[in-house]
Amino acid sequence: MSDKLSWQEIRKQFPDQWVILVDVDVDQSTNVTAGRVLAHSASKPEMHRRLKEVRQSGGEADAILCTREPHGGIVAALGFARLELK
Repeated sequence: MSDKLSWQEIRKQFPDQWVILVDVDVDQSTNVTAGRVLAHSASKPEMHRRLKEVRQSGGEADAILCTREPHGGIVAALGFARLELK
């Protein structure tokens, strides 16, 4: 798994892609500010396939996000109920 990156670093390393994140940090407005990239792809269906694989292996993911504007930072799936706000 990758090192924890800021959202800006994730967007720079994975432009115009969907990313599955774990170990995310969020701000008071629940915007993702950092996380570890578990998987990435330009294909949203590919990300759903990868997420299914993660869940079947007993893993979890915190968010699926798109780095592309204007959708950058918008959560596509998964809950933040277990995240602690800093």
